[in-house]
Amino acid sequence: MTAPLISTCKMLAYKTLDILMAGRGIPRKIGGENIRFPAQWSRYYESNYEPITFNFLRENLAKGDTYLDCGGHIGLFAVVGAKLVGESGRVFTFEPTLLSRSVLIKTVKLNNCQNIVDVRPEAVSRTTGTAIFFDTGSDVSNANSLIKTGNHKGGLEVETISLDDFAEIQQLSRINCIKIDVEGSELNTLLGAEKIIRKYRPTISLGLHPFAYDIEIDKLTDIWELLRSYNLSVKFKNKSTDKDWFINQTEIFDVQCFPDKS
Repeated sequence: MTAPLISTCKMLAYKTLDILMAGRGIPRKIGGENIRFPAQWSRYYESNYEPITFNFLRENLAKGDTYLDCGGHIGLFAVVGAKLVGESGRVFTFEPTLLSRSVLIKTVKLNNCQNIVDVRPEAVSRTTGTAIFFDTGSDVSNANSLIKTGNHKGGLEVETISLDDFAEIQQLSRINCIKIDVEGSELNTLLGAEKIIRKYRPTISLGLHPFAYDIEIDKLTDIWELLRSYNLSVKFKNKSTDKDWFINQTEIFDVQCFPDKS
């Protein structure tokens, strides 16, 4: 069977599934949360995907909160956030990749979160303007980025926005929690969020991608020093970490950042 024929058969199977489910999507239980996805993308995540991020959001979001989801992908953590903040809360999820964003919008609707979640097309960065956003060429890849790596096949111009500018434009009166998973553009995202971090003191889930940095140790040092200048304590798997450990990481890792109590 040829590749185009296989692809056609798969698409027919997905459409059939959507019809059988009466357009309600495919239910999955991921990280202990019941979430519906479009049939074609319903198997994207393993059931035990990123348990620390799930726990972080549960512990740091409450009804009525405002949550910024930087790197929305196909909507997993936007929906989780919406369930936690409820109808009185607000979720803003940023996804510049057109196909991923279209799936994200469908996922939000399938989970009846469209009145809570605002899906944004901008790439979050240090400044507001335009930039080239690089694509791996794979459908709904979670590795697209403003930072070019060897995995990227091409790029397109997208709008960028800093979180400081976004908060001002939206006239946000509070920001309780931020998830940053931007595939190598972490430093610029944090630099563009100085005002809101200092003013609102949100908790932050931060994904770090040392392989994408030009000079790994220097960039990690810059990120560490910036976090500390914002008076944020850094934890890895619920344990406090120090600078020496942080700047010597070479693989992808996630940390959780909390405002200092002093």
